[in-house]
Amino acid sequence: MYVRVRQLGSADTQTFHINCRSINETIDELREKVAQKWMCDTIALVRLFFDGKELDNGYTLYEYNIKLNNVIHVLVRLQDLQLNYDTKKVDNTDDTGVTNQTESNLSDEENHNNYDISLESDDYYRVGEHVDALDSDTGAWFEATISKILSNSSTLEHRYCVNFYRQSLGTNIYLKLSYIRPQASVIISFDELRAGQRVLANFNADSPEERGYWYECRVEKKLTKPKRKLFSTIYVSDIVLKHQLIRYVNEIYQIESTVRIIERSPELENLIQCGTKTKRNTAPDCADCMDNQMTTCKKCSCNRCGLKTEPEKQIICDECNAIYHIWCLKKPLTVIPDEDWYCDDCVNTDLNKLLTIQTNQLEKRKKGLNRVGVKEWGRGMACVGRTQVCETVPKGHFGPIPGIEVGMWWRFRFQASEAGLHTPLVAGIHGKENSGAYSIVFSCSYDEDIDLGNEFYYTASGGKDKTVNKCRVGGPQTKDQELKRCNKALALNCYAPFNGTTGANAGTDWQLGQPVRVLRSGNGRNAAKKSLYLPKVGVRYDGIYKVVKYWSQTGESGFLVWRYLLRRDDPTPSPWTNDGKNRCKRLGLTIIYPDGWSKETAAKRSYKMDEKAFPNKKHKLLSFSIPKNILNLIKCDKINKTLWQTVITHVKDGKQKFIETLELNFKCVCCLDVVREPVTTQCKHNICKSCLEQSFNSGVKRCPICRTDLKNLKRLCINQELNQI
Repeated sequence: MYVRVRQLGSADTQTFHINCRSINETIDELREKVAQKWMCDTIALVRLFFDGKELDNGYTLYEYNIKLNNVIHVLVRLQDLQLNYDTKKVDNTDDTGVTNQTESNLSDEENHNNYDISLESDDYYRVGEHVDALDSDTGAWFEATISKILSNSSTLEHRYCVNFYRQSLGTNIYLKLSYIRPQASVIISFDELRAGQRVLANFNADSPEERGYWYECRVEKKLTKPKRKLFSTIYVSDIVLKHQLIRYVNEIYQIESTVRIIERSPELENLIQCGTKTKRNTAPDCADCMDNQMTTCKKCSCNRCGLKTEPEKQIICDECNAIYHIWCLKKPLTVIPDEDWYCDDCVNTDLNKLLTIQTNQLEKRKKGLNRVGVKEWGRGMACVGRTQVCETVPKGHFGPIPGIEVGMWWRFRFQASEAGLHTPLVAGIHGKENSGAYSIVFSCSYDEDIDLGNEFYYTASGGKDKTVNKCRVGGPQTKDQELKRCNKALALNCYAPFNGTTGANAGTDWQLGQPVRVLRSGNGRNAAKKSLYLPKVGVRYDGIYKVVKYWSQTGESGFLVWRYLLRRDDPTPSPWTNDGKNRCKRLGLTIIYPDGWSKETAAKRSYKMDEKAFPNKKHKLLSFSIPKNILNLIKCDKINKTLWQTVITHVKDGKQKFIETLELNFKCVCCLDVVREPVTTQCKHNICKSCLEQSFNSGVKRCPICRTDLKNLKRLCINQELNQI
């Protein structure tokens, strides 16, 4: 048995596996193993957290309800750490009335007091001019005015104090020159947009269908049929969101460049002096009142009276963020307290009572260990929570996934979900009602399902009695199926006009339909209609299929069902054919178990099917031959000669192992992905060009791997040979 531990606040790549003997292992034993993993000499310095609670010694994993694949967070304290429980808040305003904010755009933790000279203008801007300014919290651009210009007498650097039009963003915000520019006022028509062009567009990351903030983006591509669509890369501070759909294509603004005052055109001078005539439409802070100051709102203002008067006399709960006037409280206050404050619904003054409740809960779980029928760890692996997310392709990707070979076989369904083949853990169809289906899992779970190998008859989902759980596929049919949601999504893949009444048939043009990734599941072998093409256990990727036709009929249960005919359209041989089996042997495709799982573990958990399905006989693994054109490029990439010697030694282990070694040795340490547009540094390390540019723009000109000084690297040249490979 194993658990996953992660350093508090770190990324998924720093997650480790800790082997435990059973669910009865104590927190003391787990803490000792974690201390060894983090090489901490003093075990008492290791603090463990799970589900928002710190784990105490004397209890077991079961008592804290820690299940398989849950993540325990680790915090290692320093020996000289002095905890300071002073909860008093620090005044954010200095003697001059300037708000001292810690902003990401200020390098080396600069203090505004270092800028001791006040100017009315510099080479680029004057006080009172209208600009677009970057908000460090949202990463979006908002209209603002310059209220002050400060200069550092020693470094001669300038800082611009801006006041945003939007009151919620605050005033007296200090920014660098690169974080302000003239206000965008020129709208670019859809026909004038070109790939690679930098523009200002409205985007909402949380709700793409709604209006959001204005971000800088780079145009990727545009579609004109059937509807006009624009896909762009959005830049949100240090985050890059690729292939995002821009909803408001008629409101794309041209980005104005910052120029010196003496070089301004008359039009630009008038724009900066007077600002734009109309403000850009931006998402309101409060969707209930639409930021109307004359309207009462209990969401963005006082939770009792709803009035927006005297905001300086409003207090915010540190737990639920509810806002109250100090005189609207049940126990009115005269001044806003300096320490943390909680409303009546969140306050908990009796801490001893809370500790008693938690202790009683743990004692109840401890007594439950002795009851009969407690399930041992290892059950329910098919629906266990995912711990990885596929980032190779976007979620709405049609067709095969790079790196996933036909015939790859996973022991549990959640592993295929982590690989990105079929995201849902239970649903048989993955798709969207307005775009189509991306993948399906076929297991012959319905009476009408027929598996013929290269084509099969698939029954839509729904209509079964879910209270009767037969291998999670439900009981008998109890109502008619409907052609909506995922069922409609799969129908849209058929190359025929959608017909929700009688169905449709693509005929001879069936290959023009949208591709569907098909996985066969071994759970279906217990169904009434067995299939010779299903795997014995687990799920297997069988390639790309197309929907030939779909129709409705009365099923064997007497209720209406929707059926689909899917036909294989993949150049790779099927895994059940002799050619497919030989190909799987050459590639070394065997059963893939989750981390920490083995056949021995399966035997202990009564998974005897594994022993029958996978005997100990080992097939001869054929070596992988690198194509000649790739070998020529490898020989030309002399600066990475040592790395290539290490990678090429794994060709004898098969294609899969070779690809894994290749990705491991040529992974960018910044984005943790295979290097894209690689730049090979003088210290012979490969980093993405975009990652290095981001590092250089932030003032760090060192190799992120060995910290070699890269100041002499004036131009970032892409390693063309490695890029082609």
